[in-house]
Amino acid sequence: MVVVGNDSVVVEQPEGEPRQACINGELFPPFFKLEHVSSAKALEVYPDDIIVATFPKCGTTWVQHIVCQLTIDGYELKPGKELFTYTPLIEFVGGDVVRRLQRPRILKSHFNFNNLPKHDGAKVILVCRNPKDTLVSWFHHMRNIKGYNWENGHFDVFFDMFCEGRIPWGGYFDYHKGWLPYIHEPNVLVVKYEDMVADLEASVVRIAEFLGPNTANTVSDPVKLGQILQSSALESMKKDQQRWFPNVLRKPDNFIRKGVPGDWRNHLSVEQSEKIDRMFEKHFKNTVFADWWKDDMLWQG
Repeated sequence: MVVVGNDSVVVEQPEGEPRQACINGELFPPFFKLEHVSSAKALEVYPDDIIVATFPKCGTTWVQHIVCQLTIDGYELKPGKELFTYTPLIEFVGGDVVRRLQRPRILKSHFNFNNLPKHDGAKVILVCRNPKDTLVSWFHHMRNIKGYNWENGHFDVFFDMFCEGRIPWGGYFDYHKGWLPYIHEPNVLVVKYEDMVADLEASVVRIAEFLGPNTANTVSDPVKLGQILQSSALESMKKDQQRWFPNVLRKPDNFIRKGVPGDWRNHLSVEQSEKIDRMFEKHFKNTVFADWWKDDMLWQG
């Protein structure tokens, strides 16, 4: 344990589990730093900021790439200019790095609602995905990223950790419950991963119109819209994946793996699926979330 004033950092790896950092009682990836997490929470947000806010593995990279194409002149991904340099994860890089970014800024965060720095004028895109596919994607991601030291991790172990919220940034259900009172705010746009898969064009247009008249005009041009759709198609996203995340931090496996809704049926048992169903109903019964993924979460989809 490292204690700095009233702050504490513990990096540990229980037997059979991935390595994680506990920073002031909250779980983060093991390579995160106390000062970066703390300064990100205290970050000053401006009215022209765009924040892509998600629980991990819900389509963050996909939406970041779309937003960058809509808003950044000369946007190009190449070695040294990967996606994360355009739209950094604020709790990873820290406040000093974010403050040096040219405005208007595109920021990414997995912070829960309470931890996320805010401004009433800043636009927030909240990306959501059904919990079963999120769980499976998180499992593969954690085995892929070197810092977790969990290359041969077991799915059943991760399933229990996911259900108990013992993973970086905490539990899926608590994260989304925290956002429920705010998803209809005028500066918040909720985008479902499954909707993007079903109709990418409609999703891109919806994002563009939310961001403002300039981006809405961009997608009114069939040529420009076609270029964005081609670059943002899942098959295109799977190519040259070092564009998204540097190879030095991950194994050669795909950062973007399948991306197809329903892959959870290849991993979860019937009993595990039913447990997620019960948890989902417990947390989201009689809320707007309740009907979002009825078909996507059925065992026979």
